[in-house]
Amino acid sequence: MWRNSIAVSALVLALAGGACGGDGGGNDVVAPLSPDAALRAAALLGSCVDDGAVSFLETLYFPYPENVLLSLRDAADCLAASDDGCAAVPRCLPIRFVTGDCVEGCIGDRIVICGDGGGHSIALPAGFSCDGAGGITVPGAPRCDGATFVQRCDGDRPVKCQGDGFEIPQGSCADAGFACVAPGGEAQAVCQGTGGACQGSSYGQGWLEGTCLDADTLETCVRDGRHVQRCADVGVGFTCQARGPGISFCGLGTECDPRQDSGDGNGARCDGDAIVVCNAGRLDHLECKTLGFAACAEVAGIPYCTPGPFPGFTP
Repeated sequence: MWRNSIAVSALVLALAGGACGGDGGGNDVVAPLSPDAALRAAALLGSCVDDGAVSFLETLYFPYPENVLLSLRDAADCLAASDDGCAAVPRCLPIRFVTGDCVEGCIGDRIVICGDGGGHSIALPAGFSCDGAGGITVPGAPRCDGATFVQRCDGDRPVKCQGDGFEIPQGSCADAGFACVAPGGEAQAVCQGTGGACQGSSYGQGWLEGTCLDADTLETCVRDGRHVQRCADVGVGFTCQARGPGISFCGLGTECDPRQDSGDGNGARCDGDAIVVCNAGRLDHLECKTLGFAACAEVAGIPYCTPGPFPGFTP
């Protein structure tokens, strides 16, 4: 039920500043994350919000600059230390669950998204408002027409036309180790690797694929620009893992494929009351009861800790 909410949140996050992400040749923004804390936080979010633990692990390890609304990385320690199930979500994040009758739109400065059995609301960051129908307005920002707007760079920040037609500078490409490039016309302004020309389509977000230069360094191609990533800057104990030709990534092992939410190569499943998750290439077991849940269940091949945030919740 929550997949639409993730899409809405992504729009809000982009509006809130920053559309280019990933870790650069050194992570100057956040410290590397503990794999144990990441696993607990991701299992909780994946069971109470949606998409399963694996997708949240990616977002936790690779905090994109646009993620200022939900601030998942900032909430990781709070979530990981919790032992009361889904009650931890509104305590650690600006999310509130809506039970019973749910009407999409606005409640004050909160956007409401509905699904089976209820829904949830997300608080907008300072400087943004909700127009009553669930649209996002940005008072003071220049207006624009998305059909004719030509994206550009403002220093190291891409400028795009987003939301209900507002000209919004994105996050700093330089903070992520990239440079802003704007080809003009209908092409997007993007963050690109700075190490010279290469052929590749990686967006610079999430599990970058490439070649191991050494045990600690991954070379990849981001938006046709060479990029070097230090694995130790991503997660505690991370090294460069070679899972196959051209499939190397920063992680903990090659036992499973962290790029897959489920299916062959992922290994995610329930093992009794424990959730089994591909944590940066390593299969980790976590007892759901240690997070305050009762058991583990699988939906469409993706394991979740149960019960959810309210009766009738369907992940």
